[in-house]
Amino acid sequence: MIFAVLESLFVLGMPVFFMTWYLFRRLYERGDLEVGTDYKTIKSNLKTIKKQGKKSSDKLHRRWMKFGGGFYGLTAVVTLILVEVADIWNFLFHFPGLDVLFEDGLIGFVVGFLVNQLQNFITACLWFVHWGDNGRNMFVWIVVPYGCYLLALRVAEQPIQIWLDRLKWR
Repeated sequence: MIFAVLESLFVLGMPVFFMTWYLFRRLYERGDLEVGTDYKTIKSNLKTIKKQGKKSSDKLHRRWMKFGGGFYGLTAVVTLILVEVADIWNFLFHFPGLDVLFEDGLIGFVVGFLVNQLQNFITACLWFVHWGDNGRNMFVWIVVPYGCYLLALRVAEQPIQIWLDRLKWR
């Protein structure tokens, strides 16, 4: 059980923590969210931001809002990024060769690529199933990232310099 918690913490929890911190820190800095509000108010403000359709130049922010804008959406974005990075890694280090890639022609290659993208999108939408497969405890893979998400919400309220100052040895 402890291994499952540690695995979920490092594989999904930490990326969710850092992504949450980054996105919410930006929302606090822009003034879209007020520091010190409770979770219900934050959720309400996120719904308002989504309804207003604020067009952000930040592609990550827009993608997160398309996935819902909360914990579920953020974890879906993190899952999509991790799945895409794994696909790129496998492609680069297990390159089958151009003859294998284009054995069905250019149209077959493009269709295969688009199908793979659709599969990755569905995997991201059903992230709890993806992380809870292969005998893993799905409950752990939901609770640990959620705890990291809630912690990052509070950490994001203050600038990074304040946190770094607190960590310095005196």
